[in-house]
Amino acid sequence: MLKSRKIAVILGVVSALGACSLLAWALLAPRLRAGRVDDLVAEANALLSPDLEGSTDLDDVDCDGAHALLQRAVDIDPRHGGARRLLPLAAGCSSLRRGDLILAEGELRTASQQLQSDPRPQRWLGALELAIGRPDRALERYERALE
Repeated sequence: MLKSRKIAVILGVVSALGACSLLAWALLAPRLRAGRVDDLVAEANALLSPDLEGSTDLDDVDCDGAHALLQRAVDIDPRHGGARRLLPLAAGCSSLRRGDLILAEGELRTASQQLQSDPRPQRWLGALELAIGRPDRALERYERALE
């Protein structure tokens, strides 16, 4: 009888500890996820930012790495604004590097609408305009990037 009481008490304590652990995880998990997503976005943003001031050379940018990080961030938190705003920039950069100019144009136009104060979409749209043989439009894009 005493042995079964001890077992019942132990099971009750273990059950209470398990409930506390689940509650603690439920409270902490969103903060941990948010911190992780913020880290992914910051890392992707760094990959999309070439060290050379004003560079349009996409060889200085890790488009695919940034795209993968941002996609992971959106998978973790689909409502994260920073990840959702940067994702079209990274996708456009990747498409431009692959030579898929039609897809790149759509993605970079979306990025330029979402990141209006960021010069990168305009610079890369300028590179795209040059690639399709429109130097006058490329110059307009580069000038917008400098504003």
